[in-house]
Amino acid sequence: GFSLPYEGTANTTVPKSAMQINNSGTGAAIVGVHSSNGNYGEVGTPNSGLSGIAFSAGDNGVFARNEVGTALRAISTTGAAVAATCSDGIAVRAASDLSYGVDARSKDNNGIWAETQAAQKSGVYAQSTHVNGYGVYGKNTARNTFGYLGGRYGARGEQGDYEGFLGYSDGGVVGAYVPQNYYGYLGMATRAGVFRGDVRIEGDLVVTGTITGGAKGFAIDHPLAPSAKYLYHMAIESSEMLNSYSGNIVLDDNGEAVVTLPSYFEAVNTDIRYQLTCIGGWAQVYIAEEVRENRFRIAGGTPGLKISWEVTGRRQDAWARSNPLIPEVPKTGDESGKYIHPTLYGAPEEAGLEYEQHRRIMESIKEARRDRAAQSHTTQR
Repeated sequence: GFSLPYEGTANTTVPKSAMQINNSGTGAAIVGVHSSNGNYGEVGTPNSGLSGIAFSAGDNGVFARNEVGTALRAISTTGAAVAATCSDGIAVRAASDLSYGVDARSKDNNGIWAETQAAQKSGVYAQSTHVNGYGVYGKNTARNTFGYLGGRYGARGEQGDYEGFLGYSDGGVVGAYVPQNYYGYLGMATRAGVFRGDVRIEGDLVVTGTITGGAKGFAIDHPLAPSAKYLYHMAIESSEMLNSYSGNIVLDDNGEAVVTLPSYFEAVNTDIRYQLTCIGGWAQVYIAEEVRENRFRIAGGTPGLKISWEVTGRRQDAWARSNPLIPEVPKTGDESGKYIHPTLYGAPEEAGLEYEQHRRIMESIKEARRDRAAQSHTTQR
């Protein structure tokens, strides 16, 4: 047996050890107990290679320290390499001044698996105290993609030339395609969203306000060559909110006709304008009675003469009255001296209305890429 305290030295080579104790029963090969606080540890148990239990706050069940290499290394071919439980404090604590606090790997399963059963808590909680640090950083080396949580922009992901941000500095979501400087910007402080580049919507677009643009039109497959061409048309522009109604009618035996308009016509329109055109002949046709009870009467023609008519009304519905169109509006504040399309007027690109915002977003993307390049996330064993 041993007489305590015991101290000895040995010089062995792998696979031999300085001390080996075998237990063929169900107990631990070695058990150590500290009598003052009850902390104890076991080596070589049926369920674990090393286990430890601490009963006092601030004490460690298992403590390992290495000034240069790995403090604690655990390997398992089937189960968990490290299993730790704690009823109050921290189950596993790892710290390193220069390398990883925790380095976990698996060939066929998760490197780290965490679970919580508490409300409003996280399976994994991580934070960084550095202004340019990341709470959680992840990378797929096979696809060369990466992402982080708890960084400068809340969350960021990158795949090749594509960028994505959540919790951007002055917005909620940003998605960008870097080579073309395209981006979509949602949840801003000043606007719900901004898009730079072409936007395609497959389906209906419902707008409860005003659509404003350089031109409005439609594009369809060309009816005479649908697989080879497009057909474009532009909308008619006006300095007023106008509704237009048109049709053809044949005059009766008295050279007259009554045109019936939609039942809502007078509720929606005011300041009515009329146009009449004779087809197949000519007569001095005129508006004999203006619109009343959603109808108007044409007279002055010859029996059977075909008349093409058009009626235009200025909108007077509730929305139009509350949002009158003002054709000429001065530019004020930050918009003063700026252009929607600066280069069309010989002005530099920097004079564009959205230039500063665009420059800020693209610079943020470039800065984020520089930060990533500067980070050292190489695998250390």
